[in-house]
Formats: sequence, C-alpha cells, structure tokens
Amino acid sequence: MRALPAVLAASLLVGCSSTTLDPPDHPSRTSGVAGADEPPASGPAPREVPQGRFTGEGAGCEDLLAYRASSDGTQYVVITADNRRLGLAVGTTRTVDLGEGEAFAEVVVDVYASAVGPGEYCAGAPRPAVARARWRAQAGLLTISTAAGDGPGTYRATLLLERAHFTGPEGGMAVVVPHVVIEDVLLRG
Repeated sequence: MRALPAVLAASLLVGCSSTTLDPPDHPSRTSGVAGADEPPASGPAPREVPQGRFTGEGAGCEDLLAYRASSDGTQYVVITADNRRLGLAVGTTRTVDLGEGEAFAEVVVDVYASAVGPGEYCAGAPRPAVARARWRAQAGLLTISTAAGDGPGTYRATLLLERAHFTGPEGGMAVVVPHVVIEDVLLRG
C-alpha cells in the first residue's frame, strides 16, 4: 500500500469492509435518487483515495444534484437527492442519515485520472470518457437547507456532509471524509 501524505492521512481513516461494490458510471435512480446516464470511462481507473478536503468549485443543477471539487479538479463530491420523497420544500432544512436503507439521497466521490471540468455533472454538458473510480457513502449525515431562488422554478440550497464513510469501488477499503460544505447553489425544481 502506498504511504499517504501526512495531511491526507490525518484527515482520513482507512479500514476494512467486506462489501464489494460494482458502481454504475453515474448516480443511480435507486430509491428515487435523481441521476443521469453517462458514457463509460476509458482507461484504467485511478487508485487514489478520496481527499479529506474539497475546497474547489461547488455548484448544482437539476432538482437536486450538487457537487464540489477538490482544489486540483481531480475529485468531486457529488450529492443527488429526491426532494419530494425527503419532504424538502423551499425554506426548510432536512438531515438525512446516509446509513439508513431508504435515505432518498446518494453521495459519491468520483476520483479522476486527471482534472475534469465541473460541467461533467449537469445535463446537456459534454461528458468526456475519462478514467474514474467511484467511492460511495455508506454512512454519515447530510443536511440540506433550502431558500428561495433567483426566479420562478428555482431555489438555493446549502448542503453539509458530516462524517461520511465511503467504500471504494473494489470493496475492502473505507475512507472517512469528515466535512464537506456545498453552499448556496442555484437549483431548478
């Protein structure tokens, strides 16, 4: 196993898991969670683990898909949720336990072989077929707060992800990302 840089090692907890996942190429529509199809990635998937800090660009689209990049654009936390099934209306806040069976939200970290642009996640944007590994959150808390948007059919959301436990694409490894905030993204709903 490769040694992790001290800063990364301090913010990550690596453990074992017997879960083996075969992730799809994009967030699924299971449990009512919104997602979109995308072409399969080409080339070998990156072997890096998710970073402990996501401080790059954050944005969102659709009803509800939000993401935040790592500072170098090679990793993205992506959150999809089913607002209707969560009972989330404009002006409300809801906390979801991602470890529950019917959370109606999905959180993943996509790790790319090289930097990709944030347009990777919104409908209508070109989706390059680049190598990617997907880590799925199996536990953690997701808090979504909404407010009125900038015009008809829009709203703003702030998402707080705490103590998220991600399982790797090949199973056997788990990583904890302690804190991610995606603030004030404009969404359509």
